[in-house]
Amino acid sequence: MRLMLQVQNWYRKRLMSTLSVMRTAAAVLCLSAIGLVLSGCPGGSSQAAPDPTIRFFNASPDSGPLDFFLDEDLEGAALAFLSSTAGFKSIESGPYDIGVFDAGTQNNHDAIFVNLNRDKHYLVSSIGLVNFGTEAEKRLRLVLTEINRNAVNGNVARLIIFHAFARETGFQTPAIDFQNPGDNPQFKVENIAFASSKTLDVDAGTHDFEARRNESEHVYATVNVTLGAGKIYAVFVTGIENGTGALAPQIVFVEIAPK
Repeated sequence: MRLMLQVQNWYRKRLMSTLSVMRTAAAVLCLSAIGLVLSGCPGGSSQAAPDPTIRFFNASPDSGPLDFFLDEDLEGAALAFLSSTAGFKSIESGPYDIGVFDAGTQNNHDAIFVNLNRDKHYLVSSIGLVNFGTEAEKRLRLVLTEINRNAVNGNVARLIIFHAFARETGFQTPAIDFQNPGDNPQFKVENIAFASSKTLDVDAGTHDFEARRNESEHVYATVNVTLGAGKIYAVFVTGIENGTGALAPQIVFVEIAPK
């Protein structure tokens, strides 16, 4: 009886060992098959999607120079209002902490946690006011925007319009419309909320544009601009209502190189 039990245990162990080997072999075959699919055919090679790219822009009208950090790395040093890093920088994909500080200090205005994906392009903007008083909705914050940097075809320019404008103290900042002047504009995008953006494709050439209070005729800022065919622009509606100098309401175009 004892011998029979020993024989049964021996066979059970052999069976479990065989099943384990079979599972391992199946897993290897499965991974090999996936590799063949990814490579397209035997002997081919797979190519990973390109790394993400990132650029930083200071659109906070009452700020001094700002430092932008990606984790512990200083990526945008002492960026003044309406200035940015030179271009889109390639970085590894994955999770990051992004922080913005008064230049050369530990005075942090905002920090966000993001996940940056392969083959994507990101613009990080500081939008809002340093001196927001009791109106927390107007405070300086970081805004991460995924940018379409694919080439624009034909006699067209692509505008990515950011609402970075604040009403004067005591008045809530509404959404804005961005359009050609008049009641029947050729190009118009409506209801852009504060600290958000929308995209508008327009004909290349010279245009007048204005930023209006949403669903009204009240104009906050105007601009005359010449847009190149196939160009991409980040357009910042910024400043403070009734501000003067650098604080004046304005519309700023920043050209973005296609990928």
